[in-house]
Amino acid sequence: MIINCTKKLQDELGIKPELVEVHNPLFSWHANLIKINRRKNLVLVNDVARYNIV
Repeated sequence: MIINCTKKLQDELGIKPELVEVHNPLFSWHANLIKINRRKNLVLVNDVARYNIV
């Protein structure tokens, strides 16, 4: 499984981006950081199925 992070999440986690080849796009996800009621929440979205997890 490959999780691609947004710039906001990369800065929060203190990680640097890497280039990775995706063989099966079904296992590719995007992660974003949002604030709800002053609390940080992680949102994951599948690239193909658009299934999301908060």
